[in-house]
Amino acid sequence: MFELMLQCGNHLNTYVESLNGGEGESK
Repeated sequence: MFELMLQCGNHLNTYVESLNGGEGESK
């Protein structure tokens, strides 16, 4: 269950970063 939450959060984070930066750079 925890892994699923982490994956969902990571996906959302990437989506938000993509909107903010536009390039979607990954750390």
